[in-house]
Amino acid sequence: MGKGMNDPNWDEKSGSTDAIQLCGEFIELLENSAKENAPKRGKKGSNGGIPRERKKLHNRIKMLKRDKHRAYSKEKKKSIEKKILETEQKIIESKKNERLENEKHCIDCMKDNPRVFYSFINKQRNRRIEIGPFKKDKEFIYDGKEICECLKTEYT
Repeated sequence: MGKGMNDPNWDEKSGSTDAIQLCGEFIELLENSAKENAPKRGKKGSNGGIPRERKKLHNRIKMLKRDKHRAYSKEKKKSIEKKILETEQKIIESKKNERLENEKHCIDCMKDNPRVFYSFINKQRNRRIEIGPFKKDKEFIYDGKEICECLKTEYT
């Protein structure tokens, strides 16, 4: 235990104060001891766990969108749009590769450490599933209403 837990004389305090106040002091000492002695959980990085390569690709898309907005000619806008699509494809490919590597790691560790496997399965079950982006005629669709219209026409 931490040094704070051994300091107070609980026999003296129990006779002079009421139980609620004594319980409050004990909880405060326990919290302080935990803050001092328990290991702190580290962050995955400054970018929230996104791999550096993918972060660069996201920044490239932002830059290209800015350039597209500033471009005057239609040819230049189309060339920038092609670059954006290529970069988005790289991001999608990066996500697929990361998922495959994560699955392989979980399968490899399953016998030694089944907790890794079960935590992976639980993350897959609890994740929020979003629809999109959809690809129609070599163009990506991000807007929810357009996606709904695409699905409606596809299934009717």
